[in-house]
Amino acid sequence: MSVVTVRPGPAQAGASAGPPPRARRRHATPAGWLLMAVIAALTLSPVAAMLYGSVSSGLFTPGSGVSVDALQKVYTSSEAFKSLGVTFALAIAVGVLSTILGGAFAWLLARTDTPARKLMEFIVIAPIFTSPLIAALAWFSLASPRSGLLNVILGDMLGHHVEFFNVTSLKGIVFVLVLHFEPYAYLLIVSAFRNMDASLEEASFLNGSGTFATLRRVTIPMAFPSIGSACLFIVVLTAGEFSVPAVLGLNLPVVPLPVLIYRAINGYTPDYPRAASLGTMLFLVSLVFFFLYRRMTRLEKRFVTISGRGFVARRTRLGAFRPVVAAGIVIYGIVGFLLPLASLVFTAITPYAQRDLSHVKFTPGDVGTILTSADFTNALTNTLKVVAATGAICILLAFAGAFVAKQVGGYVGTSLDYLSSLPLAIPAIVVGAGLIWIYVRTPLYATLSLLVIGLVTLYIPHAYRVLRNGLMQLDRQLEEASFMNGAGTLRTTGRITGPLLVPAIFSALMLVVIFSLREVNVVVLLYSPTSRVLSVLTWEFIDNGALPSAATLGLVQTLMLMVALVVGRILFRTNISSSYR
Repeated sequence: MSVVTVRPGPAQAGASAGPPPRARRRHATPAGWLLMAVIAALTLSPVAAMLYGSVSSGLFTPGSGVSVDALQKVYTSSEAFKSLGVTFALAIAVGVLSTILGGAFAWLLARTDTPARKLMEFIVIAPIFTSPLIAALAWFSLASPRSGLLNVILGDMLGHHVEFFNVTSLKGIVFVLVLHFEPYAYLLIVSAFRNMDASLEEASFLNGSGTFATLRRVTIPMAFPSIGSACLFIVVLTAGEFSVPAVLGLNLPVVPLPVLIYRAINGYTPDYPRAASLGTMLFLVSLVFFFLYRRMTRLEKRFVTISGRGFVARRTRLGAFRPVVAAGIVIYGIVGFLLPLASLVFTAITPYAQRDLSHVKFTPGDVGTILTSADFTNALTNTLKVVAATGAICILLAFAGAFVAKQVGGYVGTSLDYLSSLPLAIPAIVVGAGLIWIYVRTPLYATLSLLVIGLVTLYIPHAYRVLRNGLMQLDRQLEEASFMNGAGTLRTTGRITGPLLVPAIFSALMLVVIFSLREVNVVVLLYSPTSRVLSVLTWEFIDNGALPSAATLGLVQTLMLMVALVVGRILFRTNISSSYR
């Protein structure tokens, strides 16, 4: 079924030389409008349901009706506004620090002669292999104030117990989230540095400016739109992050809004109107940052970093600092990935938290028991089903949406752009809360299909961005030539557009698969005992205090993520550092 149609026009044989003819206008067909309706239903319905839930007196229970009591209680509650303040401060801190760290790595690897750059890039993005939930578990085992391995080791060295590290504080949560989101900042910024014309930098050096003066006056200002959009993107994601504060923030006097929403739904007496009202508060905060993010990405397109003439990006010589930089990146990799991974292995094969390392009892057999249990088998099967379905649907919708947006343009293309990007402004915990209101009285509630709907809603923007950028790089004249030779839209797509877009398609697929494997914020609200996935089963183990079992599942998920990236890199020649742009 065609989603666009071409207005017929005569071919001009033997036309005189001149500028290429203007692309013919295309109009959205009923299939195109249907596509827009589907994407709108996916992206707008959770928000609409959340808004409805905030003015409802109950979850479709007898006697329920319209009531603003929940909204009034939330927006006059000191607890809610203190939580909002913590959420705001946490998001800003993580966004700024992650961007500084990721931006520094991006400059070092793109604009300097750092040794072994490919290896160093792998080290820089390595923390993306672990989900935030697994990272929180690993760092809890490493740096909890009483039984953290680092504190225990230092205590043994000093002869008395010490609490040098406390990851269960707000600073500890910021630290873990910065390690998790640094790869995002790197991936979003590095292309701006790689594609930057060196002529302005050369001019700065010729005028006597040093490396740092040129970096401050020329390089960073040219890359500022990418840097700003990366920071705002991470701020939006952090504002909706539930798993890390939920694991590490149990003793905090004030918890972020996503934790309050989860507690309102999963408490002893679920309060769905309160959860929806808290969701509106979180959504409004995220919407502000999302608006700024969209403005920054539009500004990014105005900065031309690749000139029309050929150029070679200038690499600053680090000189004596070269081994220091390499050592610093390696240390970061140890702290950000290898140390948490070792902590997961240690936790998985020890039966309980260890305070005396001289009498550690290892029980590796427990790992086999977990991996052969019916719960694990069912969760693994459900995970594979959900990830496969989410990947396929996301790619189909994102490709169709990006294709129509390019071919039709105008308000249709703009609407598709906004609709496909809107979920970036909707925290995952809010999506989950909204889907409860929509599907609680339907056969889809608490099924794998509902998990797929939630994940597709969340990750359409990522697939759409990759495919939209891929389509924009294709010369429109290739498609025009196909149309002028009598081929229709579907045939042109199958023979021209699709084959040329294969790398972008597989890149988008890898991103969706990786994010779906790690996601816990939305699925933790929508699952049932028969629809548990690995991330949910891991959360249940953590919630019940079974940390060795949770660590075992964390290792499995980390291995699955690494396999997905390696397969994408080898078989499909996809590179996560290029696919995220």
